[in-house]
Amino acid sequence: MRPISRTALGAASAAVLAVTAIGPTAAQPADGAPGAGKRPLVGGEAAGKQPAAPVTVTLVTGDRILVSTDAAGRTAATAMPRADGSQPLVQTRQSGKDLYVYPEGAVGPLAAGKVDHELFNVTGLVRQGYDDAHTGKLPLIAVYDGSVKSPARSHRATPGARRPSPPSGRAT
Repeated sequence: MRPISRTALGAASAAVLAVTAIGPTAAQPADGAPGAGKRPLVGGEAAGKQPAAPVTVTLVTGDRILVSTDAAGRTAATAMPRADGSQPLVQTRQSGKDLYVYPEGAVGPLAAGKVDHELFNVTGLVRQGYDDAHTGKLPLIAVYDGSVKSPARSHRATPGARRPSPPSGRAT
């Protein structure tokens, strides 16, 4: 009985080795077959794409940031000179695939919780179409807490801001 079980085990092992040796070979396209040599060696289809052209994003502080992505998918940001020729100081932070760029003037309000840090997520702004090539405006929501009492005439709109229209059928 022993020789039969060894024979069966040997045959089963040979069959497994034969299947594993043939499997990967059959999955590879032959030279000259459609798609041969056009796919990247590793990764998916996105890994074979060339990096996107750099885009400029204007932050709420007015600072312009040049955002570029390399072939490996890494994002980099460069602060562009201001209109007066000065170079803004910025801090960057990578969180997953998102790149945040914090100009020096925004650090205090961010730390105090007065400004949302997503306003400085340059990759998120590009994804949402808020880069300079696609829009000239960045929509913001301002919230006033009512703790400051001031005359009504001091509540002027910020230049470039507009008051939203009231819902139809309601008086203002």
